[in-house]
Amino acid sequence: MKRKLLTLSVLVSLANPILAKVVSLDIVQIYQQYSLVQEANQKIDSAEAGFKRVLETAEKELTELETKGNPLEIEKKKDSIQDVVDEEMEKIQDDKEFYNTQINRNIAKLLQDIAKEKSINLVIEKGYVQSPIEDITETFLTRLEAARKAEAKSPAKT
Repeated sequence: MKRKLLTLSVLVSLANPILAKVVSLDIVQIYQQYSLVQEANQKIDSAEAGFKRVLETAEKELTELETKGNPLEIEKKKDSIQDVVDEEMEKIQDDKEFYNTQINRNIAKLLQDIAKEKSINLVIEKGYVQSPIEDITETFLTRLEAARKAEAKSPAKT
């Protein structure tokens, strides 16, 4: 019986906004406005554009070799192109993973910090909220950017 009462009181405290602090966060807005996401997108787009130029040049060279009809040179060129493609794709994938890890780590850390500071019990994605609760998106973005600027000013960690 004590367990049932304890469970019931925990559920009631989470369901009662007076006892439990519930806020919303617009993660889509954060990903659209966070400067690290924008930087990552620019670098990835640039790398992909560079890769596309390299690929186009290699394809032109291969077409020229094919008109000459030397099968040995054509095969060497195809292998060379495949090596470049594999290497560039791996670099781009590594960059994407690096940025995703960094972005998600920064967001998770700040969310934990704000939740502790404001005694928040539950954060709900804004799109799933139908009741009027506090939206911390703007505060979150401001602090996220401030943390990024502070990190950029601090000496590099080795």
